[in-house]
Parts: sequence; structure tokens; C-alpha cells
Amino acid sequence: MANPLLTAQLHLEYTRRRVAPNLNTKDRLFGLNEVPRTPRKVNPTFKSTIFSETTPPSSPAKTPKKAVPILERNPITGEVKLPQKISV
Repeated sequence: MANPLLTAQLHLEYTRRRVAPNLNTKDRLFGLNEVPRTPRKVNPTFKSTIFSETTPPSSPAKTPKKAVPILERNPITGEVKLPQKISV
């Protein structure tokens, strides 16, 4: 029969939890892939200015809406009415 002390030591060795390194699976299997990152241009379009001391970027000037005249006719007299301009 096998030595009970030796069997207990082997059992502890096989059941001991191993701590894996803090890497994701891809990096652990294929190694770290260091790609130099270039700085990107920051666009302040959606940047919040609630908590900043600077003034927000000015918005572009609004263009006026196109006005389309609508003619109305009286079906009995045939009179043409020009109502107020309605913007689209």
C-alpha cells in the first residue's frame, strides 16, 4: 500500500488553487501585443461644459426656415386667399 502521508501531500499539491496572472485570455495565450498609440484629436462637440469655468464653444448660426405660401380657394366664389406664410 502507498504511504498515507505521501498520498496526502500529493493530494494537497494537486488540489491547491493556482493564482493565474492578471491577463486576459488572448494576452495569456498569445503574449502581449504592444501597439504604440498615437494621440487622437479631441473634438469638443459633445463635451459637457456644466462644471468647467470656460465658455462653451459657439454653435453655428441658424439659417432661416424656408417659407412656402399656400393658396386657398373658396369653392363657391372662386376667390383666392393668401394666408400668412407657413414655415417648413
